[in-house]
Amino acid sequence: MIYITSKANFLVHHPDILITATALSNAPQCRRKPLLSALVRSTLDITPSLLWGNMLHEVMQTCMAEQRWDEHFIERCTEDVIKKNLAELVKINVSIDEAKREVKARSKGLRVFSERYIAETPKVWCFLPTVQA
Repeated sequence: MIYITSKANFLVHHPDILITATALSNAPQCRRKPLLSALVRSTLDITPSLLWGNMLHEVMQTCMAEQRWDEHFIERCTEDVIKKNLAELVKINVSIDEAKREVKARSKGLRVFSERYIAETPKVWCFLPTVQA
């Protein structure tokens, strides 16, 4: 049995599909509308910048999970992500080669990011103001 009270009121029924409270509040006449909207997206919802961002996010997520940031691994992840998103590439009328160029150009900073912010132990950043006598 599940008890939901005013103090304990968070229930994730289907963790693969999370619907915002705003989406629920905008559909009082039909409770299924937010779920259907999340599942069925129109081609107008997909823009090149959104797709590049999603692809780059997935590449970075894979690099973080595998703790690998070398150029060869990032390139392999990029190719895998592009294969997964072929349907979206068709929707925005972009070729595979163009997608590779875009994601590769946008992923140039991943290695620098990993060197600067990712380590086994926390890095200490000390910014002391300079004192002039």
